[in-house]
Amino acid sequence: LNTLFKLHSGAWPLLALAAIAGGLAALRAGSGQGARRWAGGVALAALGLGAIFGATLTVDRMLRRGPLSLDGLAPLAESAPGDLAAIRWVRDFVPRDAIVLQAPGDSYHPEQCRIAAVTARATLLGWRGHEVQWRGRAYAALAAGREAAAATVYAGIDPTDKAATLDRYGIAYVLVGPAERARYGFGAESASALAAVARRVFARDGVEIWRRSPA
Repeated sequence: LNTLFKLHSGAWPLLALAAIAGGLAALRAGSGQGARRWAGGVALAALGLGAIFGATLTVDRMLRRGPLSLDGLAPLAESAPGDLAAIRWVRDFVPRDAIVLQAPGDSYHPEQCRIAAVTARATLLGWRGHEVQWRGRAYAALAAGREAAAATVYAGIDPTDKAATLDRYGIAYVLVGPAERARYGFGAESASALAAVARRVFARDGVEIWRRSPA
């Protein structure tokens, strides 16, 4: 699907080259072809304006993004330093096959499910829209109970329920960041209940990671 609807990315440069060739050919039209020459001039002028727009837009976007870097995570140092630190910690200390719980996300919100996407550690649910696309008719059965499970861990205040949910899904780590606090209102009571069944092993800039304590 991505390949199909992004074909225009390659089509536009080809169309631009064809338009330039067509405009030049129209300008070279012989006598008696004044209308065609006029159209060619207008077309080339429009292409020139489009080129100016493209160049200025590119520069504007580059300046907004800050220093140029091949590191796709570099902007997080300013926009989400807690997430960046958590990503590095998970990469260094969390086993690759461990499940790290995060709040289910909504498609095209990069601040949601970011840790799972960047570290490749599994979580219960990713972006809902994309989960549905990938899993099709099987989604309902595969995802059944998972959103409720996340709510139990983040919003529940009963340690027994939290422990049972963590064990049922094999969740070894629980991430608590801005997205989880905003969605579930994770507060003192829920934190106290979580502390009864898990140990906080990471905390920085509003992001915490809790590890399930041995039963």
